[in-house]
Amino acid sequence: MLAPMTRARMGGDGFGWARAATPWALALLLGGLGCGDSTPDTPRDAGAQMDADAGADLDAGGDAGSSEALEVEVLGEGEEPFDGRTHRYLLLRLERAGHVSYAQWCEPDEGVRARSPVVVQTRPYAGIDWTGEALDARWAALGDGQHPDVDGPAYDPETSSPIAYAAASPRRVVEDGMLYLLNGVPTLSIFGRFYAGGGPEDDIADMLVGLAYLGERDDVDPARIGVVGGSWGGFEAVYLTARAPAALRPRLTLALYPLTDFEAEWRFTDALAALEGPRRDEYVAFFEPYRRRIAADTGGGPPEGDFSGLGHADLALDVPILTAHDAEDTLVPFSMAEDFAAAFDVTPLTFRQPEPADPAVLPPSHGASMAEHALSVYTVLLGRFLAELLPPDEPVLLAGDGPAFAAMLGQLRAQADRGQPLDALPELLAALLAERVSVFDTSTGMLVPGARFVSDGFNAAWGTAHTPETLGDALSAL
Repeated sequence: MLAPMTRARMGGDGFGWARAATPWALALLLGGLGCGDSTPDTPRDAGAQMDADAGADLDAGGDAGSSEALEVEVLGEGEEPFDGRTHRYLLLRLERAGHVSYAQWCEPDEGVRARSPVVVQTRPYAGIDWTGEALDARWAALGDGQHPDVDGPAYDPETSSPIAYAAASPRRVVEDGMLYLLNGVPTLSIFGRFYAGGGPEDDIADMLVGLAYLGERDDVDPARIGVVGGSWGGFEAVYLTARAPAALRPRLTLALYPLTDFEAEWRFTDALAALEGPRRDEYVAFFEPYRRRIAADTGGGPPEGDFSGLGHADLALDVPILTAHDAEDTLVPFSMAEDFAAAFDVTPLTFRQPEPADPAVLPPSHGASMAEHALSVYTVLLGRFLAELLPPDEPVLLAGDGPAFAAMLGQLRAQADRGQPLDALPELLAALLAERVSVFDTSTGMLVPGARFVSDGFNAAWGTAHTPETLGDALSAL
């Protein structure tokens, strides 16, 4: 998926693409790059919206041994210009074993080299209007906003909550993957189409059929597949990784605040429904569409429901996972993140507050710290992600905001001063010190070495005077 990105390809003076930085840096802040689709700004969507059996060969991830061939139909193609670069895309209808999935393939302007890495972006909420299906055309005609969940399982017009719809044009999908494309890495966005109904198993099947497309391309290196998703998209990323066939097993996965255990999530929503005060109704309304989708596969909540296949005990994960979570997350409980990290090869970046989260006071969200420091979280995690995905002799380009990065580190230093763990922060920051890492600082419009970017932020937060050369020892001592 990539063509190697050299400094020369960044523009005549090395900063030519900087004029286009604002849109895709903003996309990062809004949860782009596949980590959850942005949704309309409504009270019910205060935090990123978390977000049928597809046959044994899909459900179990036995994709490679499926007797059914993948049918690939290109429904459309085009090119999108960005700051003098042109990125080609394909709109795909994919079908195997009777299950249909839709995806968008995007290429860097240099094209796709032989044996290229690729980033898979899970897109649970993106609204697409190019499938030819009446359902998608109907939702697209409604436009962005809150609409009745008429295609959701067990929909009841009297009691069911609406859901948010947000259109994702082909250009928007290209833009959301811009950082990968600027690193010469193609992307495959797989659409879960939350508004179309179905339960978790249906979403997993969507992802697996989409992943199978990479096996049809002889220019993709199956040993360098990375997966990115957040929240409900994080669930899709983790379960896609766990059930992927050996021939297409991801190299690593970046999952922000992922829902990883559905029985634990159900019990969490039960506890929120038992709250006293005004937040209770807000939580009940928020989770109602999710509970209907979960119940479509489980038959209901515990103890009656059957959550087989949808919990930590069912995840055969042998792939490194990068995560970020906020202890004030009221959509995916922090305890789930801790259990997940304890069970698997997880490298976590976590925000912890002086006092335990109180859902009776907090609104539905993935946490104020996660929202405030979104771009900096991406800077840290994508540094490790891209360094692992790209061949070791290729440069890594990141985006960040110097003052915002220092502010995030300042909050994490306060966390450490309270005796709370920093988890994998030192390890993640150390990955940014490599000579091949550069960061486009959106606060100055300058491209700086990663080691300089990190040392400046660290010194501002810790009150030290480390140089890029001495910072590694300081990180080791944290």
